[in-house]
Amino acid sequence: MFVKSRDLKKSEFFELLKSLKTEDFNFMIQTSAQSYEFTYFEKEKLQAEQIETLNLFSREGELKIRKLDLDLFRVVYFGESDFKPDWVNIAGEFVFSERKKVKIILWGESKEDQDFFVEQTIPHYFNYPVSKNNEKENQRVLLIQEVFYDEWGNVSFVRNYDLEVKNEVELCQ
Repeated sequence: MFVKSRDLKKSEFFELLKSLKTEDFNFMIQTSAQSYEFTYFEKEKLQAEQIETLNLFSREGELKIRKLDLDLFRVVYFGESDFKPDWVNIAGEFVFSERKKVKIILWGESKEDQDFFVEQTIPHYFNYPVSKNNEKENQRVLLIQEVFYDEWGNVSFVRNYDLEVKNEVELCQ
């Protein structure tokens, strides 16, 4: 397990974004004062100047980025692969006694003539970055998170892991 953290100046942050490879992460959640985007990770879609928070994730790991002020960004990586080998691995500072995967149901709706889901419980629409199964109705998207617990059963860290599409009937079983 690797846990890496760094505070980066704006120029270093932009260099980090340029160095990212699309194959390293599957999904991204990008927020700014003006927008919220949950989509497949594509470097071309990054709005670097406006990022307030950015989460890039796949089964291998999650990169969490938060803007601290105009010229400073905090970057934390938590995952299985050695992201940025020159960064110090601080995983030894954490003691995880247990880890579990949890599934969170995202309540997007889909129409028969659409091949995507649209979340309608927040103030605007956005698409989930998944394709629907063959069935057209009664499907839900699940966000899979990996939760790490300390020796006392307290949550120490949560990372986004994957997305899954399930029929509502399967969710009730």
